[in-house]
Amino acid sequence: MDLEKIRTEVTSELNLQGTVAMAVYGSRVAGYAKEDSDYDVIVLVNGFADRLRYYYFSGKDSMYSVLVVDLNDAELDARESRLGEFFAGRLLNPYIPIFGADELRRIEVEYKKRVIEEELSYLYSDHGSFIYELLIPYRYFLYSKLRRRYLIYPPALYSYAMTYSPEREERNLSMTLPGFLEAAKGIEGLSAGNEWVSVQESYRFVERPLGEELDTFKRALLQYVYHSKSGKVKPDVVLWEAVSKIRRGASTKVENVYLKKPWLLLKLNGAELWEGDELRSLEKGGKYYFYRDRKVVVKRFLGKKQIKWYLLGVVGKPIKPFETSPIKRLYNEFHGLKWIRAHGINAPEPIAVSLKKRFIVKEYIDGSDLLSVIKSGGPQAEEATESFGRSLRAIHQLGAAIGDPKPENVIIRGSEPWFIDLEQFNGKAELEDMGWDIAEFLYYTISFILNKSHARATVNAFIRGYGESPEVFRQALSVRLMLPFLAIGRADGLMMIRKMMEEALGIEQQSQ
Repeated sequence: MDLEKIRTEVTSELNLQGTVAMAVYGSRVAGYAKEDSDYDVIVLVNGFADRLRYYYFSGKDSMYSVLVVDLNDAELDARESRLGEFFAGRLLNPYIPIFGADELRRIEVEYKKRVIEEELSYLYSDHGSFIYELLIPYRYFLYSKLRRRYLIYPPALYSYAMTYSPEREERNLSMTLPGFLEAAKGIEGLSAGNEWVSVQESYRFVERPLGEELDTFKRALLQYVYHSKSGKVKPDVVLWEAVSKIRRGASTKVENVYLKKPWLLLKLNGAELWEGDELRSLEKGGKYYFYRDRKVVVKRFLGKKQIKWYLLGVVGKPIKPFETSPIKRLYNEFHGLKWIRAHGINAPEPIAVSLKKRFIVKEYIDGSDLLSVIKSGGPQAEEATESFGRSLRAIHQLGAAIGDPKPENVIIRGSEPWFIDLEQFNGKAELEDMGWDIAEFLYYTISFILNKSHARATVNAFIRGYGESPEVFRQALSVRLMLPFLAIGRADGLMMIRKMMEEALGIEQQSQ
């Protein structure tokens, strides 16, 4: 490609004053041009009176399609979609500067910074706190944005499919991804590696006042408006070209699956990220499935249609709010399993997560649930309860709480407890959260034990395991934390349990 020839012919034909940058883009750069394809050229002009205009003309032996944009409008299109990204969108894909490379790069990076921030806000809206567990490749930002663009402007699909076809993808990505890398490194709260971005909890998500759908519609409208205003020769030529591109787009075979489903590029830090259909390949084996010769269980997270979570959300809110959102409970489960295992405490390994279908696949733990063990009584029950108390204390000392430590949510393997249900896990717990863990475990567990000496032995075993912690036990003995259990036990029975706890701790009756 003779860049000097392009510069000379464009400059000679248009004779524009105040030109600050020029670049060639499109099929000639991306590598899918035909013999008679135009040279697509961008020209930035400082103080361009028409703001945005297309020029068509013939050079010595080439046809040119030149988009001239006012520099200020170009910058505003990059920063805030002033032109519906009619100009800025061209900087998503490969281009070759003829001159003014620094100016073009500055605008490109500014635009790609906004693309990253917007795509992150969409991910957060869809997946909540899971965004902190995602590894997001720069290709994701590119392909997700291109997908949004061709959905509102179908004629663009052909060029995107050709640019990122398997035989051209690596070459063309090498030209466009560095701009995303540079943009990501300039965004506070992101950890930007050479291939991936991860989001830190300090990152502040941009707000989309109109919402994704309205924002997309607004840009689509602006893009069509400015396409018309750009004055690309006569109206009949514009119409013919649009119809031609739409027909071509409709018949386009998209070989790059990530242009259709960019979310397949996302990775989860600590487990596989599934679409959801993978469950069909699992072999059923009683209470569990087999996955790669491992026993696993599948736990689904339902919404408010599941009456249990609706009632807990309403009844428990004034005293101890339970998380009812399916995606948040799924996140708590995944994050909690990773957190507990990272601190050397027993929990199943998370194998896979489907954010789309809201389920987690995790290691199956053989054993008996703690409630069954405790109800059986004897030294084994006391040993298991004491061991559970030690593990719960270790979690609390690390600043976390289980949130729902009913004994059915704990499996005893040998004499060791395994925490298998963590959808109410809280990694930044307050004293009251820790007190709630103790209160729920004891009030709930003892309500299943009819023998008073058996109940007392269970309370004592737990307290031996947990050890001294006056502040936490003071919270656990609060009458307020006892109230939710009136739904499953009589008031006199709960007061008896509370009295046992006070006697075991050697403290006087609490008044609140």
